[in-house]
Amino acid sequence: MNKTFIKNLQGALALAVFLIVSFWSAAQCTVEISPNTNPLYVDCGESVDLSALGLSTTPALMTNFDGNAIGAGWSTSATLLYNNPCSPSLDGTPSAWFGDVPLPRTLTTNGFDLACGGQVCFDLDFSNDEGGVNCEDPDETDEGVYFRYSVNGGSTWVDLFYFEPTSNTSGPYYSWANYCFVLPPGASTANTMFQWDQPNATDTDFDHWGIDNVSIIPSNCNYYYDWNNVAGNNNPAAQTVYPSGDTTYIVTYTDGVNACYDTIDIIVNQLMVNATASLTTLNCPDCTDLEAEIEGGFGALSDDFDPAIDPAVWSDIQGAVAGAGCGGMSGNALYFDNASAARTATTIPISAANCSTIDFCLFVGNTGSGAVCAAAEANEDIIFEYSINGGGTWLNIATYDESLWDANNAWQCFSPALPLLAQSNPSTLFRWRQTNFEADDNWSLDNVSFNCVPSTVTYAWTGEGLSDPTIQSPQGCPMITTDYVVTVTETISGCSATDTVSVNVICGCQFYNFQGTTSNCENGNTFTLSGDFSYYTNPGTGTIEIEATNSSGTYTQTISGPFTDAVEFPYSISGIPSDGSPLTVTIYFSDELTCLATFNTVSPSLPEVTAISGGAFYCPTDPMNDILITVTGNSPYIIDYTLNGVPETASSNTTTVNLGNEVGVYVLSDISDAGCANSALGSDSIVLSPVPLVVSISGGDTYCTGDPVNPIEVVVEGTGPFELTYTLNNASHTVNSATTTFNLGTNAGTYILTGISDAYCSNTSALTDSIVLLPLPNVNAGTDVIVCDGNSTILTGSGAVSYEWDNGISNGVPFYPNATQVYTVTGTDANNCINTDDVAVTFEALPMVSFTANITEGCAPLEVQFTNTTPGNLASCVWQFESAGTQTDCGTVSATFENSGLFDVSLTVTSINGCVNNATYDDYIYVEADPLASFSASETVLTNLATEVFFQNSSSGAVTYQWDFGDGSPNENGLNALHEFPLNSTSNYGVYLVAYSELGCTDTAKIVIQVTEELIFYVPNSFTPDGDEYNNVFQPVFTSGFDPHDFSVLIFNRWGEILWESFDPNVGWDGTYHNEPVPQGSYTWQIEFKTADTDERKRYSGHLTILK
Repeated sequence: MNKTFIKNLQGALALAVFLIVSFWSAAQCTVEISPNTNPLYVDCGESVDLSALGLSTTPALMTNFDGNAIGAGWSTSATLLYNNPCSPSLDGTPSAWFGDVPLPRTLTTNGFDLACGGQVCFDLDFSNDEGGVNCEDPDETDEGVYFRYSVNGGSTWVDLFYFEPTSNTSGPYYSWANYCFVLPPGASTANTMFQWDQPNATDTDFDHWGIDNVSIIPSNCNYYYDWNNVAGNNNPAAQTVYPSGDTTYIVTYTDGVNACYDTIDIIVNQLMVNATASLTTLNCPDCTDLEAEIEGGFGALSDDFDPAIDPAVWSDIQGAVAGAGCGGMSGNALYFDNASAARTATTIPISAANCSTIDFCLFVGNTGSGAVCAAAEANEDIIFEYSINGGGTWLNIATYDESLWDANNAWQCFSPALPLLAQSNPSTLFRWRQTNFEADDNWSLDNVSFNCVPSTVTYAWTGEGLSDPTIQSPQGCPMITTDYVVTVTETISGCSATDTVSVNVICGCQFYNFQGTTSNCENGNTFTLSGDFSYYTNPGTGTIEIEATNSSGTYTQTISGPFTDAVEFPYSISGIPSDGSPLTVTIYFSDELTCLATFNTVSPSLPEVTAISGGAFYCPTDPMNDILITVTGNSPYIIDYTLNGVPETASSNTTTVNLGNEVGVYVLSDISDAGCANSALGSDSIVLSPVPLVVSISGGDTYCTGDPVNPIEVVVEGTGPFELTYTLNNASHTVNSATTTFNLGTNAGTYILTGISDAYCSNTSALTDSIVLLPLPNVNAGTDVIVCDGNSTILTGSGAVSYEWDNGISNGVPFYPNATQVYTVTGTDANNCINTDDVAVTFEALPMVSFTANITEGCAPLEVQFTNTTPGNLASCVWQFESAGTQTDCGTVSATFENSGLFDVSLTVTSINGCVNNATYDDYIYVEADPLASFSASETVLTNLATEVFFQNSSSGAVTYQWDFGDGSPNENGLNALHEFPLNSTSNYGVYLVAYSELGCTDTAKIVIQVTEELIFYVPNSFTPDGDEYNNVFQPVFTSGFDPHDFSVLIFNRWGEILWESFDPNVGWDGTYHNEPVPQGSYTWQIEFKTADTDERKRYSGHLTILK
């Protein structure tokens, strides 16, 4: 099954899951305020959504399943278990449990009157693999339980909430818990049914769950809500409040007679700010960095446990101290190492509405860590969870299995997303908890930080020398001891806080806030410098001297006492020349020259002309631009100038003076502004130019292609350079020329002039001219030809009217070439345009046929290789061999002559140009007939004791002979032969006679001569086995002619009994029988063997006598 981890605590409708704390009147009603955390902590300016739920004390249905049955008001689709097979219910009594039953698994109530609203509460649990056949956990996202309602008798159902499983049983539904749902308006009818439905399961044996303690309680009709903070006595059940301070809200649920009520205390975390300075004691003119740090519930919470635990972040820590027992991401961490009953770290109540994630780092002791941070084991994991009801119930966010650190022995950091339910509560608690542990199952938490969007606040600082009084961290540069006061205001709520930080300043004599400004250029071409200054710790005597220095000199002002510190004084120096140079201003005390201050600026300049523009050459119809003068100085401005030598004046209130656009030359002389005057340099002209004209176009004519062509020339007048536009064969062209003559080239076509422009003006033109190029005739002399020796050919031209050939031939008349030659024809068309073409006539001699043979005589079958030695490039060849067929190869070929005789050979060749010739060699090949070898032998079977044979030659058609006797002896060449084969040796010898003709043709005859071995043996007829040195053994002696491997000898007595037997011719009988000597007398022997040559079996017998 899929083990994907999914958490879902959201529904399509509002879900309120909380513990019920009710205040009862005299058994008529109950009322409850949500959120039910009391007290509830919020930040200043934060709104709180309050809602009240009033209910009757008489439930429409109340079922606890303690009777081991669903009871009245219910129906079910499957058999339920009531024995709590997996774990005890919340109250330890029976529950309704779906174990190993098939789908559908549904519990459905009857319809109830809930027309005035109400609430449904029940306990629910998913199996957590506790063991047992009915305790397998739902671990796929589609194996959860829907809580639904129906207002039409069960025909259709509307989902109120889906209890969704997770893949690792770490979600909120894997242990018994109570859940309550306020009915939405759509469920408030007079006949509302409820159903718990599990539509999917892996199988009958999987995904078990159950419910318990179901209550359906209606709201009282004719009751209303009365809030103590809302005018009137029939208020809405829900309201949004904005408490500015700690406030108690009371709601009364009543029908005017009977009443019940509930209260909630909201504690407001006021905005707090702490003003700090990086330096609280300064030597002027030093500066300090100021900081406004917001404290309390505003902004994100964080703690890195350095140097200790921050009590502003944590409400409860069990079993941990700030330390480095398991190390830390940065310095200390929150180190868990004891055997206390719990190991937890719980934050203060946090308004997490603007928080999306939380960052933190964990290290859990593992198999690779040391003794100080000993190893946690299975099921000793770290749980991160939250509570929205003050710690009454906790909901899981994530589980961090100890095995993560077995695989990676290092600090690991996480950023889990905060569930929407955790963000929607203004006082959410967050907690880290170890599920199970022993004393040494250590772990550490570090760098906890909530990622929240901070509230929007403004900053307002007061005090001397601030860089920016509206930011959180300005810089202060005071000259005297100063209290810096910051006020921080939350923009939405208007909540604010103020704090002060004092900065002590130590100074000697010093000027500060020394500044000045220059006036514009004044009458007399001078300006005035004026400004303010202040000082501290003045010397009390002398004077204050202020000096202003530029390129024209130094100008001063002297100020006499008495002198007062920290007071702003004015100064003014006039009559300083306006030369535009850098200006240095210095102030000092005459009796304490080291007490001074300086700043730099620039002297104003005299009015000046910076540019003159607008002059140009214009054509008669062009609009003319004005001559414009750009000036600097102080308006108004007056320009003196001459136009064509006549003095003129122009004025303007802007820095641009317009002199108009009259034709002529403008020369500037003077400029003056509101207070000063200066000479002016510059000139510009407006010139009216005449339009250019095209005077003529020439060069057009008709030409044959290839003839010299005159160019088209155009003559113009005007002020160069010139630009001419025209079309050639409807294509536009533009050419330029520095002179009055244009050469448009020699391209064929019609030239139509369209316009002419000179340096200033343009004009049109419509003159035309043409160049006509007649095409040359397409004279064709024909294709190149090859003529074999003795053949004629005809050359005929085409493509023109008349033709003339060179080399003395006529058009269309046959002739006989005698050499290779290129012939040229000249053709003239009706326009007298001439063109030529060539044709090549190749004269080719007939091929000189020749060939050779590698052999011209021999014995049959005679194979001959013929080589074509005909010169030139040949296209085909045909060989004809008398009695040996035909072949068609132009190289070397082979032919075999099978019979004897004289034979002709012919070769016909065709050159690549088709010229044919042949040659025949008569009786070129001679094939001689083979001789006939024949002979006889005087003997063909011999014994190895007489081996001489005579051989008689009876061959014909031979002239020489060769005898091979097959016994390794030398060959002989006589007509006849007498030969002796090896003695005392047996073999079959093949004797060959080779007969040779005059050309070496051969024939061979063969006779086999057989030499056999002579059978020779001796058998004694008596022996004397008396023990002396002579004749003690009877042994037959075999010399040759027998097979020693197929041999036996037997000795018999007179009664035919076998006394001795042997198969070895080399072993004799010693005259005993069973190791006892036999008596003297006559005995019979029998010998049997095969002959060596023929394997003939022979048997011999005889008598022998034993003498003693």
